[in-house]
Amino acid sequence: MTPSQRLYGTLFGVDHNDTVALKPYLSPCTLEQAADGSLEFIFEGIFPDDIEDFLDVLRSKLPDHARGHLDLIDNDAWCLFRFSFTRHSISKETMNLDDYLDRYKHFG
Repeated sequence: MTPSQRLYGTLFGVDHNDTVALKPYLSPCTLEQAADGSLEFIFEGIFPDDIEDFLDVLRSKLPDHARGHLDLIDNDAWCLFRFSFTRHSISKETMNLDDYLDRYKHFG
């Protein structure tokens, strides 16, 4: 069974100390430090919080120089919500999963 929501995010410009400080605010996600120094966070299932509230709290804890993005795939609504953010700004794009898959099918 496919989880009804999948969340994939990446934070750039965070060091080890930032990662330790941000860890409580990234719960319940699985965290992985990538080779390029970015921090990836993943969750599959029904996310327990409102995603925009989650991002507001996370953004408030980011260092000023950090940035991130998050893709939330909602299988029930068949939509992808893409958030790009810094401590001081956020943008949101919504697209139908069919449109997204058509746009990127040449990558796989």
